[in-house]
Amino acid sequence: MRKMLLVKRKGFNYYTDYTEHYLHNAFQNYGYSIVRDDSESDFSVIVYISETEKYMKMISPFFDNLSEKDIENFCNLFSVAFKSEVKMEDFDESQCNSMYPYKFMLSKNHSAYNEPAYLIDAPPKLERRTYDCNFTTNKVSLMSFVNVGGSISGLKIIFDFSENVKDLQLSDAKIYYYTNKENTGLDISFDKNDKTFTSNIDSFKTDKGINPKSTVLKGKKRADEEEKHGFRLRVLPVSSKHLNLNGKLTIISQGIEIFKDDIPL
Repeated sequence: MRKMLLVKRKGFNYYTDYTEHYLHNAFQNYGYSIVRDDSESDFSVIVYISETEKYMKMISPFFDNLSEKDIENFCNLFSVAFKSEVKMEDFDESQCNSMYPYKFMLSKNHSAYNEPAYLIDAPPKLERRTYDCNFTTNKVSLMSFVNVGGSISGLKIIFDFSENVKDLQLSDAKIYYYTNKENTGLDISFDKNDKTFTSNIDSFKTDKGINPKSTVLKGKKRADEEEKHGFRLRVLPVSSKHLNLNGKLTIISQGIEIFKDDIPL
């Protein structure tokens, strides 16, 4: 029978940064550390969290392998780590249906706490931070990206739409990024070639990226650093027709493709 660990929400222990940290502390008793790379993990813990539920609910193969005599000590260790009430029950999937699952990974041989906060020599790479960005004509689209690789010098942004809309233009376009410790807004323009729009932004530079495998930066500090090592992009697709646009967004730096995803994002 699968086991489910119930941890009472208390203070900030259900904020994912705190949950991750407390899981790390609890599993240190068994010689395991949090990692953020699936290829390095030995097992995972799925944590279901809802602000309307009294308890976080956790499942893991690690729990299922505990003997009955070990469960009490295990719950006590988790209670100390999470500073809250902890109990173990048989897993009931129906209790988790309305809760959002978060995956945390543990390893015997690796630790996200030993990873450097920043990357310099790695290949540049972007991750998108804005979710559910719908590309609809005559409506502003806002996107944000963070560098999770090495240094970036210059950007080439390419929108390649599936349909060739004759009067489509990308107007009121702007990129926001940090330079000399200040947030800069730069007006940009896109060249149109049939259904492809391209903009070259030579002025964007960042000397390093945020290491996604590291837990050194947390909470507001991590959010602030991600903003300083990335950018926000604003575009307004304009057409006489009301359309939902589909296609691809590709971002290139120094000839290297550092981001590609479907539109809508």
